[in-house]
Amino acid sequence: MATGSERAVQRAVRALSRTVLSRGAEQPIELASLRRVLVIRADDRVGNILLTTPLVRALREGLPHVRIDWLIASRRRPLVEGLFLVDELIPFDRKQNGRNPFAFARLVWRLRSTGYDAVIDAAHHDTFSISAATIARWTGARIRVGHDRGDAAHFYSHPVPPPAEVEYDVALKLELLKPFGLPARGWQLETALGRSPRIGREAETLLASVGIGGGRFVIVNPGARKPDRRFPTDKLGRLVAHIAATAGLKALIVWGPGEEELAQLTVRAAKGAAVVAPPTDLNLLAALLRRTSLLITNDTGPMHLAVACQAPVLALFTGDFASRWGHPIPTFRTIAAWPGTPDPVPAAQEAAVALIAGAEAAGR
Repeated sequence: MATGSERAVQRAVRALSRTVLSRGAEQPIELASLRRVLVIRADDRVGNILLTTPLVRALREGLPHVRIDWLIASRRRPLVEGLFLVDELIPFDRKQNGRNPFAFARLVWRLRSTGYDAVIDAAHHDTFSISAATIARWTGARIRVGHDRGDAAHFYSHPVPPPAEVEYDVALKLELLKPFGLPARGWQLETALGRSPRIGREAETLLASVGIGGGRFVIVNPGARKPDRRFPTDKLGRLVAHIAATAGLKALIVWGPGEEELAQLTVRAAKGAAVVAPPTDLNLLAALLRRTSLLITNDTGPMHLAVACQAPVLALFTGDFASRWGHPIPTFRTIAAWPGTPDPVPAAQEAAVALIAGAEAAGR
């Protein structure tokens, strides 16, 4: 959440955009004239990077003659390295580039010197990112595409109108293709994490160390960045125990920084049907997700990572967010688990068993 001083800066920049940075008349985009395009998605969150991959893929396939670069959070580059979606991943460090005016100026000068014809600000449609919008404007690109956020739209030559109703986030990102007249090429998230033989061997070693080596299993992620998005561990335990009894699969409980206690509570609630995983990084987690029959997860980054790894996902939503953060694909099921909804465990049990059966039929 922005501080009072940050909000004041945002108001000042918006006021400037209404005067000095007036965008003028919107002009049609001639694709044949494009040579260099920059995508800006410098958010540090795993899910937000992965949710941008369908947009970048559509650009790559729709503009094969164009150099495409992606300004991306420095430590999240491994998520998309090796996918050959772009010509260059340009690192952005919020602490260094976003708060140090000299580092920010050097970055903008580098981008401006590249001579981009078009820039796409792929930040959330409902959240104004002052750094992304400013970078987009100061690159000097004649074509600047971004979501219309009221007066902030003056940063863009081609603002994209907001949706009339809630849409999946992937669909909202793909709306940014419309000024170019490019079609959406699919909704599948992508990552190269978890693919290498080395990390595959590490995943097999981990599974053997907890007694799952060579067998089918499910992964359970009880954590989430926001505490109010965490499904109760006692109910998770009930769900895991049911899966063990009906499908014969043991659960591997994964956890992130500060979440080990949640993992231990889930294991205890599962009454012998689950084991706690050793610490994992995103690459090792992705390798495990590529091998699992099912991920059971809260609404958090690993949910999107699992989709990118094409793992079946049972997502437990403790708020009415599924229509924005879910995925309309057959291997993704959502369970409503917020206050006032019926006991979600029976529905989750039924959905989990169905997803596991589908994974088995697909040879997973």
